[in-house]
Amino acid sequence: MTDLQQLKNIKLDYEDNIAIVQLNQENSKVNTLSRKMMNEFVPVFNHLKKDDNIKGIIVISAKPGSFIAGADINMFESVKSRDELYQMSRNGQEIMNQIEQSSKPIIAAIAGSCLGGGFEVALACHYRIGMNDKRTGFGVPEVKLGLLPGAGGTQRLLKNLSLSDALDLILTGKEIKAKKAKAMGLVDILVEPIRSDVQDMEEQNIEYLRSIAIRKVKYVFNH
Repeated sequence: MTDLQQLKNIKLDYEDNIAIVQLNQENSKVNTLSRKMMNEFVPVFNHLKKDDNIKGIIVISAKPGSFIAGADINMFESVKSRDELYQMSRNGQEIMNQIEQSSKPIIAAIAGSCLGGGFEVALACHYRIGMNDKRTGFGVPEVKLGLLPGAGGTQRLLKNLSLSDALDLILTGKEIKAKKAKAMGLVDILVEPIRSDVQDMEEQNIEYLRSIAIRKVKYVFNH
């Protein structure tokens, strides 16, 4: 069990009865679903799921331009056997299923790249709020490397999209931007940035996105 007081890749905040899981991978410009990240994320999620005081959960990134950029390719390269790879995929499917089946509303507040395993996390959440800027994009680019989304993303894309749109993403690995994702139904709420042309505004845009996600959670559990 990870000590929740010693988290290095996740910052856990609370506002009222809402937990904000803020991803901030140590020593990296982007967040990935690395072993270290997952070794913290899973215990954090399990803790929040069992805490009766928590009424909703927000997953957001502290890194401008990166929600979750995908799985850590080095993690796959370290796999020694087919059984180990199978178990890794099953573990990913299990945590995504737990997110999807949570009785508490879970919102993905997305600013920046939401790709591969990160896209699968977002798809498993109950609501997706996206920042409408040029750095926010969605897709499963791992298919270009011959890797299929392994944590239920193919099935969840089919639930959210028409067959032709889902196949287009799954077979090409193309990235779609936030506005198109909203039009396709992959994003529930589109948020315009405070300013998109000033770099030092990115942290303020993340705080703005967080505030909207908090309001959404409060609305959900009050209705």
